[in-house]
Amino acid sequence: MLTIFAIVYGLDFIATLPPTIRLTVGAFGREMGSAVFGWIYASHHVAAGLMAFGADVSRDAIGT
Repeated sequence: MLTIFAIVYGLDFIATLPPTIRLTVGAFGREMGSAVFGWIYASHHVAAGLMAFGADVSRDAIGT
């Protein structure tokens, strides 16, 4: 099952990342596109961490 998950997740990553980079570079130009995408990627990870933390805090507060 882990192998199947890795394959599906890898295909999902390949299917979404290049178009997102192309859209970002198209909107902000070649000079700033990669930097803006870096900030988008970083903010995505920070938000995911905050949501995981929030879920843990709410579980502890509610108990379920």
